Amino acid sequence: MKKILVIGNENSCRSIMAHGYLNHFLGYKLLIYSAGFNKNGINPRAIAIMQEDGVDITGITSNTIDEYKLEKFDCVISVCGFVDVIAANFKDSLKFIYKEFKDPVRLRGSEEAVHRAFEKTRNEIKLFCKQIIKENKW
Repeated sequence: MKKILVIGNENSCRSIMAHGYLNHFLGYKLLIYSAGFNKNGINPRAIAIMQEDGVDITGITSNTIDEYKLEKFDCVISVCGFVDVIAANFKDSLKFIYKEFKDPVRLRGSEEAVHRAFEKTRNEIKLFCKQIIKENKW
């Protein structure tokens, strides 16, 4: 079974969203993992915005890349940048995909503005996940 790792900064929002969508769209046919340079737990707003789209991410845990450094993955996906660092840590992996998404966790403003930012990032990640599934024939 193919193994996919999605990496974000803190493994609290964007990487968790991608992890959730990949599982949702693929019906758990691949082993999907997610990690970050730090782990801060799953952001409650990420949970809520995904639930609005019918995807439950509450069973996903926040992890660090150190937990997976010895693993070989069929594909490593970065949703945060840090291309060189990620490639160096997972050099035995077969494929790398990089697509940076704006981090809605960093936004400050009204409740409505923050909600829209989470919704925008979620929708972009959803489309990205559909695209990479199609391109990779997963």
